[in-house]
Amino acid sequence: MQHFFTCILVFSTFLSFSQSEKITQILKQEREQIERVETIQSDKITYISSDFAGAKIKTINLRDKVKKLEVLKVYYVYTAYKRSQNFDQFGLDQQRFNQLSAAYPELFESNQIEWEILEQTKLNDYTKGDNYFHGFIIVHRPLLTETNRTKEIQLINQYFDHPNEPLPFEDEDPIAATLNIKESTDVKTEHKGETVTAAFQGGDQALFEHIQRNLTTPADVWQDRKDIWVKFDLSIAQNGEVGKIDFKEKYSKEVQNAIASAVSKMPKWEPKTLNEFPVKDTVQFEWRVSYSPTVKGLYLKNGKAPVLDHTTNSIAGASGNKETVSPLFIQESPVFKAFDSISIPGKMALVMDVTGSMQNNIVSVCYWLKQHENNLPFSSFTAFNDGDGMKDNLKEIGSTKGIYYTGFYAEYPEIIKTAMLNGNGGDFPENDIESILHAVHKDHQATAVLLIADNMSEIKDIELLKQIDLPVSILPCGLTFSIQQHYLDLAYQTGGKIYYANQVIDLSQIKKGDTFQIKKATYLFNGKTFEIKK
Repeated sequence: MQHFFTCILVFSTFLSFSQSEKITQILKQEREQIERVETIQSDKITYISSDFAGAKIKTINLRDKVKKLEVLKVYYVYTAYKRSQNFDQFGLDQQRFNQLSAAYPELFESNQIEWEILEQTKLNDYTKGDNYFHGFIIVHRPLLTETNRTKEIQLINQYFDHPNEPLPFEDEDPIAATLNIKESTDVKTEHKGETVTAAFQGGDQALFEHIQRNLTTPADVWQDRKDIWVKFDLSIAQNGEVGKIDFKEKYSKEVQNAIASAVSKMPKWEPKTLNEFPVKDTVQFEWRVSYSPTVKGLYLKNGKAPVLDHTTNSIAGASGNKETVSPLFIQESPVFKAFDSISIPGKMALVMDVTGSMQNNIVSVCYWLKQHENNLPFSSFTAFNDGDGMKDNLKEIGSTKGIYYTGFYAEYPEIIKTAMLNGNGGDFPENDIESILHAVHKDHQATAVLLIADNMSEIKDIELLKQIDLPVSILPCGLTFSIQQHYLDLAYQTGGKIYYANQVIDLSQIKKGDTFQIKKATYLFNGKTFEIKK
């Protein structure tokens, strides 16, 4: 008995040391400076505040909630202002982190959570310090409630009913959207010694209005009732006049003429400047040519979606309340772009997780399939929901069910909606392998599998991996700091690839002891599985 208690003591000490080491690593990160962090209300954000210059964090009534969250990121926010040059900011930071670790140790045990430190610089009067937020901002997925699930299904239905309209959605990280809002506008700001790119007079909104007024719908687009995103480069002369159009893909003469006509009617641009001197520039465009007057003229400029006044819509949530949301430029989504990079010989079985919080990814997949329906690389389509709402304690490995299959693309939308209506996933790990085996058993044409996976969820039935006899490639969805190790194991063991963050990751040449980096995470292959290096 004495030996047993000694083991517990050693284990507790190890955990404490491990968390302390993690805190030290986080506090050594580069700190981002921002004038002020504005708090916003969202079901994706939980605030844990502390007083200005105070170490104590306020955790009242949050313990049970935080335990249930799928956490994506944690921001630590403080102010740079100090009344004394001898003030120990690092010491105060450490005290706050130690309290957070004691109250919510799970935040420091996960390698999937990204941490960022924000230093507020605008405060210059300590009497106003309490007006600034201090503490931790937890960014997470909305809790799995019946209301949220109904809202997700409403959004999916909205897309299927109106596939050519913008899809309302919210950013996975609403805080990041507020921090970067100035960077996403097209306002020209000159600073000596800097390069300022060419800008349409009046900015993003004026450019959109010009395109809508002057872009005619070509006859072939109108007849086919199928939108086209046209990629082209536009040269802007030193004096701001528009110049040559260089189309990046093959388009009909009617489409090219429609683009050229709208461009020819543009006023002079504000030219690109280098060290305050005007120079030539090339703008990379994607314009949406559509039969729908609502979305005709939506565009990407240099790979980014513009900020448009008209695209803020109000939609009714399940409760009937109005929520302000922004449109999803589907072609800009990581999932849509990843599909364009997938190159696998033969036919694939497409298997997709449709559990909670996957709606944006589901729509991106469906939109890509719709655009390529005459030449699809898939021989079957499967959607799974991890058990059709079954209680977690009743789920058994290999027979969790909640799997919906079809060999016909035309049936896929109904398959997805049925799977979503019948279950939301329950616990975080999902029955990915069971779903893959189900699809492969039914689809005799498939020579490979593409899994659209929720990167926030582990594979519940990873022990069934050896039963798979086809290469499985994975497209992990969701904003996370790293890729779940289970998906790396699945791709490596079956000979598949990972499509993630604009990368095609081939693990076939990895050997024991090798390390590699994906985004900010470094991985080690120990000969059997992949580990994140701490």
